Amino acid sequence: MTKNEILKQLTEAAGGDLSSYLLGHFAGWSLTGVKTTKDEALKLAAQHGIDKFLKVPKITPPNAYARAVTDTVTGTGDTKEYEAILLESNEHKDVHAIVRRSVVEDAMANGTVTRTSGNEAQFVAGKEAKFDEVARVAFDKKAYRSTDDPRKCFVTANDNRISRTVFTLYLEHCENIRAQDVRIAFQRAFEAWHGTRVTDHGGMWWVPASAADEMHAWSKFLRALGGQPILIPIFNTDEARESLREIAAQAAQSQIANLKDKVEGFADNTRNSTIEKRMTDLDALRSKLSTWKKYLDVESTELEDAIGKLEKTGVDILLGREEKRKAEEAEAAKAKAEANGERPTDDDPCGDRDCDECEIGGCEGDPAEAVAS
Repeated sequence: MTKNEILKQLTEAAGGDLSSYLLGHFAGWSLTGVKTTKDEALKLAAQHGIDKFLKVPKITPPNAYARAVTDTVTGTGDTKEYEAILLESNEHKDVHAIVRRSVVEDAMANGTVTRTSGNEAQFVAGKEAKFDEVARVAFDKKAYRSTDDPRKCFVTANDNRISRTVFTLYLEHCENIRAQDVRIAFQRAFEAWHGTRVTDHGGMWWVPASAADEMHAWSKFLRALGGQPILIPIFNTDEARESLREIAAQAAQSQIANLKDKVEGFADNTRNSTIEKRMTDLDALRSKLSTWKKYLDVESTELEDAIGKLEKTGVDILLGREEKRKAEEAEAAKAKAEANGERPTDDDPCGDRDCDECEIGGCEGDPAEAVAS
């Protein structure tokens, strides 16, 4: 029996609540060397009852190629020896030059190479860019559309150690998910469990005691996967509550500010689905605040008011669009009826002779409603 299970038994025997003793857990991990297929990871997660939280992407050969050139060859960060530069991208192929890292640094300095943003950021060459290449590789999109064999989609102009290493990485990515995929999946899960980062950067999180069972399942899964989980219980003391309360309040303010920027950035061409997604995010943040208030006594009145104002902005936009849509439909229906020579009468207030509502006296003269009928 684990220490947490013993604590839970003692708490229940005393007629209490685990949250009276435990604020939650600090959670972190090391995923060095983790390599598994998506199916294997999901099967293992299911054995520990957390498969619904392991949302990992479906990897296709184009994704695998992009990852292979992003992860190019050896090392990470300052120890990385080579980089890939995108030379060409069209409907037929993506072509990359593999160069030494110093070449990229020089090209960035003179402006012949730029860097994109995002999770799969890459270097892109300008039209006049020239540099010494160690290898050149490409992904054949035409071949991808005509074959199920990912090997036939990878092309290289050089058969050397570097191109072979990129090819090996590509095949591995076709089969395996990365440690980064697992990390991102559980960061999202920790958010769903109302957790928050302990620091602005790094992998240490606080997750409240309401998700204690999930956290222990996560720890066992990660260890079985080959990772090294860190799970430290945080007990309910004045010092712990005060420290976490400040962290939680700052996290809430930061998330509200981020959502405020997005809501205020809504434009006439912003899709309804995007606005609805932000409304869902705001609702999730309100639920998270409720949990933090329970465990940490976080003062949430001002934060909840700020969420309410942002929600009202989104709702007002959606309602305004719906009213505009109905008005446009009514005008179109009226114009159509007049074009057909139909005119409203006392017995036919909406101008549509086939309106069933008119026959029973229930139509209020809305042409759009009549046409819909």
